[in-house]
Amino acid sequence: MKGKLIVIEGIDACGKETQTSLLIEKFKKEGLSAVRFSFPDYSTSTGKKIKQKLHQQKHIYSNPLTDGFAELFALNLKEKREELVNYLQRGFYIISDRYEPSNEAYQSAKLPEKDRRFFKNYIRELYFKKYKVPKPNLIIFLNLAPKLCTILMKNRKKIDAYERNLAFLEKVYSIYLNLSHENNWISVECSLNKNPSLRLGTFFLQNKNPSLRSRTLLLRNKKILPKEEIAQKIWQKIKPKLNL
Repeated sequence: MKGKLIVIEGIDACGKETQTSLLIEKFKKEGLSAVRFSFPDYSTSTGKKIKQKLHQQKHIYSNPLTDGFAELFALNLKEKREELVNYLQRGFYIISDRYEPSNEAYQSAKLPEKDRRFFKNYIRELYFKKYKVPKPNLIIFLNLAPKLCTILMKNRKKIDAYERNLAFLEKVYSIYLNLSHENNWISVECSLNKNPSLRLGTFFLQNKNPSLRSRTLLLRNKKILPKEEIAQKIWQKIKPKLNL
């Protein structure tokens, strides 16, 4: 197809919506045809079901291989397949806030590690073979630690069951980190050390549990980058990938 599908991924409140908007603006300033999508699409019948279920705590602990929730997300994206294909055939750059990887990361986080490879294969086959939705050309991972995301989450009027569970988001984040090493992914660091001269060696010597406390110290030493700076990093990374 003439167009390209670019997906922005990451855990809740990492800045996906903001960066999707800024990237759309950048493409248009460069004279390129770009259109935005966001998943799940809550305006559809499947989207309304998803929205309701996201606020139910029990779904964090249910098995995605048997509860039908993962397939509901896939069906939601399938509803937009023809529209996606149409834009790609016309040469548009599609910027999507979430796509298949969100389903993969969030649902597999509910499973023991030994079952996650099977689930990954199952969910990708569901999307790309059964439902034949377009495969992303590029996936951008906004790398922001869950505890830093909770700072941004405080501005939200309403949060769902997934967003309220920090331990669960830590699992999802870990899965995203692994996914970000795949070929069509790029990882964008969204935080920076407040004190670059800080060295953990001294900290290790002063604490009995360095592995736990050093992680806490690192988070306290981090600051979230301005959205404009993150957007600039994204553009610098995707230009060579897309031959822009």
